[in-house]
Amino acid sequence: MVRRGGDFDRWDLEVRGGLLGGVRMLLAVEDHGPRMQLVRVRSWPTFSPVGLVLLLCLLLLGATGELHHARLAGAVFGLLTLGLGLRKLQEAGYSMAAVLSTVKRQAGE
Repeated sequence: MVRRGGDFDRWDLEVRGGLLGGVRMLLAVEDHGPRMQLVRVRSWPTFSPVGLVLLLCLLLLGATGELHHARLAGAVFGLLTLGLGLRKLQEAGYSMAAVLSTVKRQAGE
């Protein structure tokens, strides 16, 4: 899903890779004579605030389980935290790959 930035946003386009992660882009276009343009693209990963809160909650539950010597609960919550963190990175990576492949394909034309 692609979303356009507003008038006061510091980004132009946002590509969502899922509910947890995506990529935001800033674009600049310069005209260099007839039929020649230079397009500059800057992109960076973004993460959902809800996903970050969920990640923090799982991390705190895992740490609390370890502090209270509930090793199994700490391990389960630790694995859930790791899985959620990896999923966030995977979704941001999918979005970045989509952006890079589109930019490369458009640059070849």
